[in-house]
Amino acid sequence: MHNLRATPHAQVALQRRRIDVTVREVLGGSAERTKVWDAAVAMAPSYAAFQSMTERALPVIALEGALDS
Repeated sequence: MHNLRATPHAQVALQRRRIDVTVREVLGGSAERTKVWDAAVAMAPSYAAFQSMTERALPVIALEGALDS
């Protein structure tokens, strides 16, 4: 997470395509963070187990970029 905070630009691969993205942290206490966190836990319940092992909120990031048609 420290690297993404320092340089919030990255490239991801999705179905053999490379997509330039900007990374931003979804801050705690927001409705957006709750929605994203709940979706992540639904896909990977182990996230909830990891969260229960610490008092700090685990970081949630959003990748914002453009997909070409």
